[in-house]
Amino acid sequence: MERVTRLRAFTEELISEREQRAFTEAADRYTRATELTKKLALAREQQVQQEFDRAMALYLRKLEFTRELSRRAKEVHLVK
Repeated sequence: MERVTRLRAFTEELISEREQRAFTEAADRYTRATELTKKLALAREQQVQQEFDRAMALYLRKLEFTRELSRRAKEVHLVK
């Protein structure tokens, strides 16, 4: 009977260690997934900002060209 009790205690200890390890591994995976999600969100935000900056620079350049074209057209009296 004592042997059965010791084996049961040993088995329960193994199960407890296994559950602890599984919990720790799951928590680590969750932490890595959270960190990766944050990293990807930051990268996407930076990409969107860069695309916006390029679009704004292009818009301002086109606006400058349009104004210059208008000014030159007035100089040669193409537009009144």
